Amino acid sequence: MILKRRAKVADFMTQTVETVSPDAMVAEAARKMRDFDCGALPVCDENRKLLGILTDRDIAVRAVAFEKDPKITRVGDIMTHRVVSCGPDANLREAEKLMQANQIRRLPVVDEATNGIVGILSLGKLARIESERVAGHVLKGVSEKTHHEPGYAESKAT
Repeated sequence: MILKRRAKVADFMTQTVETVSPDAMVAEAARKMRDFDCGALPVCDENRKLLGILTDRDIAVRAVAFEKDPKITRVGDIMTHRVVSCGPDANLREAEKLMQANQIRRLPVVDEATNGIVGILSLGKLARIESERVAGHVLKGVSEKTHHEPGYAESKAT
């Protein structure tokens, strides 16, 4: 797949996003991360309004390192409050630049009107997209007939 300059985040984001409440216990959030094989959970209110994000690093650095009990420590007490996000209609290349500039691996995608979570764009997904783009470009280059190498004879079907 070759990406066009006008590719939108909505076309590549994961739409099914598991979230966690700021009132949930860290142990519950960690189980969700394990069960859904993810390293971050958007922290949302009951209307899915984005309030923050909880990463596996937040758990390690802000809870485990301080010997906080995950069964009684609230997600809201250790989550990252400053969240960089974008809208679903954002240009994919601009989203990539946003992730790079802020050194983030997961970019929540929110509805601009409600600030409600509608998806998430991950670095892993971008890497797969880029790999496909490069593979497509290479395939195109390999498939184009430009010139013959010395000693190469084109065979003709008989």
